[in-house]
Amino acid sequence: GHNSYVKFNQLDLTHVSGFTYRVQGHGAGGIIEVHLDKADGPLISTMTIPAGNIDDPKTGWKEVVAQVKEKVSGIHDVYF
Repeated sequence: GHNSYVKFNQLDLTHVSGFTYRVQGHGAGGIIEVHLDKADGPLISTMTIPAGNIDDPKTGWKEVVAQVKEKVSGIHDVYF
C-alpha cells in the first residue's frame, strides 16, 4: 500500500551497484525507493513503475534494474 515498506536486516551492500525488480505494468503504478538504516534514511535508489492495464495478470512480467545512486559499503538495514 501507499507509504508502506519492507525491511531487510543487516545486508552487506559492499558490492551492490543496483537492484533488479520483476514488475508488471498493471494498475496505478508507483515508485520503489530504497533507504538505508531507517524508513526515512538516506535514499540510495529509486525505480518508477508505470501505470498500465494488461489482459492477463499471469503475463507481462519483466525485469528492470535500478542503479544505486552512490557507492554504498558495509552492512545496513535496507528499507524498500
